[in-house]
Amino acid sequence: MSSFEMIATAMESKRLGLCTKSLFAVPNHLTEQIGDDFQRLYPSANILVATKKDFQKANRQQLFAKIATGNYDAVIIGHSQLGMIPVSKERQQMTIQIQIDDILQGIEELKEKEDGSRFQIKA
Repeated sequence: MSSFEMIATAMESKRLGLCTKSLFAVPNHLTEQIGDDFQRLYPSANILVATKKDFQKANRQQLFAKIATGNYDAVIIGHSQLGMIPVSKERQQMTIQIQIDDILQGIEELKEKEDGSRFQIKA
């Protein structure tokens, strides 16, 4: 998918009310290029392109506050910066539980579909 397709998809999702802001985690060397592409395609879009300086320890909290409270159409960060965004324990547990539930549901569907006769899990 090209950057223009990603950008257009994000803006269309916002227009349709499917999201309020999009987060793009892109290769570190492409953050500014994606930001430039965004402005070229949507000149009036309000975007935040995070820099290495934004993710320095002294500036991180301010950046997270801007991301959370800012009225941005999109936020663009580098892949390496994604892991620096804190996620609450509750959110982590909820995400893991959803994944477990999906796996268990898939197993049940396979058992029903295959009659359970050829079903096995290898560890």
